[in-house]
Amino acid sequence: MSQNAEAPDVGGGDPEIDPADRTDRPDQTDETDRPDQTDQTDETDQTDRPDGTEDGDPAERRRRLSARAALVVFVVLVVVAFPLLVFRLGTFQWFLRDDFAFLTERSLGSAKDLFTPWDGHWSTLPIIVFRVLWKTVGFNSYKPYQACVVALHLTAVVLLRVVMRRAGVGPWLATAAAGALILFGPGAQDIVWAFQIGFTGSLVFGLTQLLLCDHEGGFDRRDVLGILAGVVALMCSGVGLVMALVVGITTLLTRGWKIAAAVVGPLAALYGVYWLVERPKATSVFGYPTIPVVLRWVRSAEIGAFRALGHYPLVSWLLLAVLVGGLALAIATGRLAAVRGRLAAPLALLAGGLAFAVLTAIARWLSGENGARAGRFVYLSAALLLPALAVAAQAIARRWRLATPALIVLFLLAVPANATSFGDPPFGKYYFIPEKRILTTITRMPFAEHVPGDVRPIPDNYISPRLDIAFLLHAARTGRLPVSKGPIPKAEFDEYRVRLGLDQRTVTGLPSGCVTHPQGLDIEPDKGSRMRFLTPMSVVLLDGTTRSNPVVFDPANGQQLLVTLSGMHLRLRPLFPAKGVILCDR
Repeated sequence: MSQNAEAPDVGGGDPEIDPADRTDRPDQTDETDRPDQTDQTDETDQTDRPDGTEDGDPAERRRRLSARAALVVFVVLVVVAFPLLVFRLGTFQWFLRDDFAFLTERSLGSAKDLFTPWDGHWSTLPIIVFRVLWKTVGFNSYKPYQACVVALHLTAVVLLRVVMRRAGVGPWLATAAAGALILFGPGAQDIVWAFQIGFTGSLVFGLTQLLLCDHEGGFDRRDVLGILAGVVALMCSGVGLVMALVVGITTLLTRGWKIAAAVVGPLAALYGVYWLVERPKATSVFGYPTIPVVLRWVRSAEIGAFRALGHYPLVSWLLLAVLVGGLALAIATGRLAAVRGRLAAPLALLAGGLAFAVLTAIARWLSGENGARAGRFVYLSAALLLPALAVAAQAIARRWRLATPALIVLFLLAVPANATSFGDPPFGKYYFIPEKRILTTITRMPFAEHVPGDVRPIPDNYISPRLDIAFLLHAARTGRLPVSKGPIPKAEFDEYRVRLGLDQRTVTGLPSGCVTHPQGLDIEPDKGSRMRFLTPMSVVLLDGTTRSNPVVFDPANGQQLLVTLSGMHLRLRPLFPAKGVILCDR
């Protein structure tokens, strides 16, 4: 039976191929894999013949209308998603940890600041974006920062659908598969956290290069533009390396090793120079993980991607079954020609997902295999998996046309649940509300000008040490930091006395003269005195019959407290009663 006869009119299982698809190349396919000419349509096809006469085939018209309807639905979803993500689902998000580093530690006027790696990543483009927005917006609104990452995310969704359509996935299946990523709450970090323009930017520009270089013929202007896109991907984050690998595999399979070398070689050379100059950190301070550790991490990453895409255990298992069974069917049907043609890009992206998991394992293995399921990793694992999953579903739909609606539903079942998971702990609204309140209020304190400028109101090793009171005061004076208004409750006012009156610092050397206080203790330290502590504790300021809100100090963020304000009566209590409060002479 021909593929035309097998394809349903609704377009879900229709093997309509983009005209750029290579499955019609005589040297790379056979009759079992080559779609009929009537199937080689996409959303841009005209319903009229070249000579102006109307196409008289009713089935063909239905297919064209179905493809256009799928495209319209997809465009509407993407357009509606932008304000939904920025003004609804992402409203919980404010500046978080790494955001502050680009705002406090980097400068547009310093080549060193622009090119020094951040956490092992080449991050020149994100730094430029952040610095430009800091000059224009400052801390006054997070929305412009967030709009950048949301726009990149939705662009990635669009490009992934294009990859699926070029691979022969029907319009409705492609819409459902790509649509599953639009409101992908488990990967919210790469969707609404502005800092993740690095990861999401590398994905977008890597996909751009993939699509530009995925064509027939010799090296031409499209490949040059693709190389430029690849350079931008490298300058966003280390994910650019993964996308260069994806482009290399795809072009190797479809256009030969010479073209593959031509489109990937310049990227490898450029990154090689960057590595020799900057030496970005490739692994943890404890060295490289063992092979079993890497394998467990990769397994955890892939399981995490299926769990996130499916949400429900049964749906996740069915998606895995679709991938394995559908890819086997697609490869068996088209044999080597399919792998070297329409399946090349989805299979390369699937391999890229595995490579990404390996790279993250090398750098992050100390966090344990559950670290592979962090939102920023799950997003990329799912994005790189979806084209192959869509191709697999299409292979099943071609064989069993009645399965098409069920496959579409399978992709969409988890969307409602995933859309409600934006803002889940640990970095939900209950994290950002107090953080924002502290930073926008503490400059109002009358004693803010009388403590050392390097005192950090929020002692957290994951937050830039440059986010100190001097930086905040300058930002407030220059209009880049909004200052809260209204009365400040006394408990909050006294909390800020603790935050500015105790500066948490890192010290070296072994402690000595340590004493454990099981129940904690009350102290009235002199200004300039230092306390070394070894256990987490909460500190409140006592003022007559009132007490401040508690401030938690963890020795992981520095084992010494320098007293910078006088006249404080402090109560120290153990955060974990079984450990008590351990104070040392030095």
